[in-house]
Amino acid sequence: MDISILSALEKIDIRYNDLETQEEIIYSSFIDSIGEKSMFILSPFREDKKMQSRIGDIIEARITAEECAYFLKAILLGYRWDVISLWEISLPIDIQRTQMREYVRLKICLEVLLEFLDEHCQRKVIKTFTKDFSAGGLQVAMPVAPPADSKVMVTLSLWEQTTLKVKGEFVRIKYPKTASQKHFASIKFCELDVKMTNKIAKYIFDKEIERRQKERSLFT
Repeated sequence: MDISILSALEKIDIRYNDLETQEEIIYSSFIDSIGEKSMFILSPFREDKKMQSRIGDIIEARITAEECAYFLKAILLGYRWDVISLWEISLPIDIQRTQMREYVRLKICLEVLLEFLDEHCQRKVIKTFTKDFSAGGLQVAMPVAPPADSKVMVTLSLWEQTTLKVKGEFVRIKYPKTASQKHFASIKFCELDVKMTNKIAKYIFDKEIERRQKERSLFT
C-alpha cells in the first residue's frame, strides 16, 4: 500500500462517531513521526477536549495532499508521552483517494442557511444565497462583513432529498465598491466526509452537463 502521502508534521483529521447522538465529530491532529510498521500522531483534540479511544480501536482519518482527500483506517496501538501526548497507530490498513474537485467552482445561485457558531455572534442565523459552490466550500452574499475566522453551520439543499449540513469557516471577504453592492464571503468546509464530498462532486458534474446541453440547444 502506497504510504508516500504520509509525512511528519502533516495535518490529519480524526473522525469519531458518537454512538449516543449519532453525530460525527472531527478531531484535529498531526503526524509526529513515521516508522516501518506504525506512526505517532498528536493525541487528537477538539477545542480543549481530547478524543477518548481504546487500544485496538479502528481509527478513521483524513488528510489532504496534492489537491486530493485521502480517507484512511488504522489501528490504535498505544499511547506515549514525549513532551507532548502521542498516540501510536498502525500504518494505514486501508486508504481511499478521492478527487476533491475543490477547485472546480460551479457558478450557481442556491438558497443557503448560515448559523453562526461563535459565542460573540450569539448563534445568529441568516438566510442568503450562493455565488458559487465547490466540494471545498462556497461563496455567499452577506449583508455585512462577518467577523474574521467566524465558524458557521452551512445548510443547503442539493437535490429534493439531499441536504448538505456541514461546518465551515469564513476565509476571505470581498468588500463592495459601492453602497448598493453586497459583501461576498468565501466559506471553507471544515468537516466533510467522503460520501458527501462525492455527492457534491456529482451535483457539480450534473449541473455542468445541464449547462452544456442548454448551450448546444441554442445552436440546433
